[in-house]
Amino acid sequence: MKTKLALLLLASLPLTGCLSTMIDLASSQNYKTKWSGQCLSLTQDVELWKGSKNHSFSRNFIMAKSSKRISSHLKKQDTLAKGTNFEVAKVYDVYIHGSAGNWHLRVNLEVLDGPYRGLIVETPGVYSMHPYPFFFTHSTQETPFTARENLQPSTIEFNPKFLKRCS
Repeated sequence: MKTKLALLLLASLPLTGCLSTMIDLASSQNYKTKWSGQCLSLTQDVELWKGSKNHSFSRNFIMAKSSKRISSHLKKQDTLAKGTNFEVAKVYDVYIHGSAGNWHLRVNLEVLDGPYRGLIVETPGVYSMHPYPFFFTHSTQETPFTARENLQPSTIEFNPKFLKRCS
């Protein structure tokens, strides 16, 4: 019986790689874009959520109060007020693989003022697991598959409903 169970488990290992979603952090690449180091300001109050870093989210995440598809991995922490300023800290890509593997651009912002000054937060972008509405888009994301060589971080645009350049 133990031998049959061991053989069954060994035979199913290749399938688990295809069915599970995993992340390959070692291959992530940072990009310099027109947004690198730029100051952005909130155009409305947004929610601050916290969770453990996983394949879909950074540890700290901001989203609209009206967001749909909120992950159970995140817990609401607070509200960031309209006018809160951020610096674009990091634009990078992540490869999510499994049954629908592809590359995604991610944007992290550093809070510049208020009680969360210095906190790095991720913004929802063009990724199927992120809540919508999105805070940024880019013209090179294809659904469901995007090859890394097709990503063009220079096409990132921030949604003016949520973020604008600081004045």
